[in-house]
Amino acid sequence: MHTGSVGLVLCLIALGCSFRAEQLSQQPLTLDSTVDLRAQTNKKFLIYPFEDLRGGEYGYLYPTALIPVVNFFHIGSYNKFPEQAGILRANRGGRPIVSVGSMDSAMPYLLATMMRQMKFTGNATPLESVNAKVDLRSFDFVVQGKLKKTRYDQHTNLIPLGVLGLLGMPYTFTSLEMEYEVFLFRARDLATPIITRTYSFEDSTAVGLYYNQSAAFDMFIAGLETTLPQVVSDLAAAAK
Repeated sequence: MHTGSVGLVLCLIALGCSFRAEQLSQQPLTLDSTVDLRAQTNKKFLIYPFEDLRGGEYGYLYPTALIPVVNFFHIGSYNKFPEQAGILRANRGGRPIVSVGSMDSAMPYLLATMMRQMKFTGNATPLESVNAKVDLRSFDFVVQGKLKKTRYDQHTNLIPLGVLGLLGMPYTFTSLEMEYEVFLFRARDLATPIITRTYSFEDSTAVGLYYNQSAAFDMFIAGLETTLPQVVSDLAAAAK
């Protein structure tokens, strides 16, 4: 049973629920900082899709989840591609939504949006959005990246915690690890990166019947909101 399953079941029983799909590349991200005025620029940045190095294993279900009776006490699993598993669910404006899309293709759009929001540059363009007639040599810088890890773990206890969940006890324990690498090149020299940086995020939370049902979504978005501003700040410091 994954995080949010109980809430989803109750929703379906009580109302019947329709989830609106929202593209991961278009997810709104919040931030509380902008780059220094002296670092703001009109130079043009081309952002490539990130190379996905998360491996061929999609996820894993622990053996205890498959053993009768034992699975009352422990149901565990992890997923290495949470953005493709349908578990990034939340409520926005009282309406349930699910984030969909592939992280490797979404990252250039999220990074370009963050670069604009932080007032670093208004000229950040994902490669997939570039018109075929545009001369790629017209860009000043190229950003590339590698996805190394997005692992979402969850461990559920139905007896006694699931039963005590009616009284507010948590019954599922979740965690998220995110790690990726970013490279900045001058457009005329794609062999030698100006900078290479690794960004990582870790978080965990307990889930109960009445709270944190959107834990997977919340932690995933928090990972992006924590690391992407760091990426923009590093690009701003290096792109001179």
